[in-house]
Amino acid sequence: MIIAFSGIDGSGKTTYAKFAAGHIQSKNLKARYRHNVRDSFYHLILHNVIGGVSESSRASIEAALRSKGNRVYFSIAGFVKKVLLLTDLVCFNIRYGGYKGARAKTLACDRYFYDEIVQMKYLGLARDKFLRFYKSLIIKPDILFFVKSDPTIAYERKREYNEDYFMKKAGLYSDMYMTIPHVGIQDSDLKSNEQAIRADIDRVLG
Repeated sequence: MIIAFSGIDGSGKTTYAKFAAGHIQSKNLKARYRHNVRDSFYHLILHNVIGGVSESSRASIEAALRSKGNRVYFSIAGFVKKVLLLTDLVCFNIRYGGYKGARAKTLACDRYFYDEIVQMKYLGLARDKFLRFYKSLIIKPDILFFVKSDPTIAYERKREYNEDYFMKKAGLYSDMYMTIPHVGIQDSDLKSNEQAIRADIDRVLG
């Protein structure tokens, strides 16, 4: 099966995704943890290929995506990112589509493609038509956990971005998960959340 954890930076997704994989492994079932960004085709191309050839080019692309000062450069960088994200999504579906609904093997995803929708909205990279198309290709996880977090607390944990970043992202996540079926958990109580995650996994496993 596919289990996904989604939410703003610093909300605890990594902790919970690794816990989920470990819980399933404790039942002598196959489960693997996957960071949906670091283990992605997009990350491989941007960091290993482009960054391997020219680190400054990689840095320039990422900088262009966060600044609209040069509209032409922003548009080109945005187009490249969207192509890579679509390719990454298709590659994921081909490689892991068989995990959907399977009891014998599980993929516990730290972040999921819904997080990329939030990121594209935050950066202003894509129009609604593209986002709807992208969303239509996403394999719905067997269990999707939305880890809700106070953006001011998340900011204290992850200070590589400013507080405004966390506030805007939190709003975008809240808006998106009004329309996507999910299990909501608050990041403030680790033990209670682990119990809830364990119970949901055991329910699906039967």
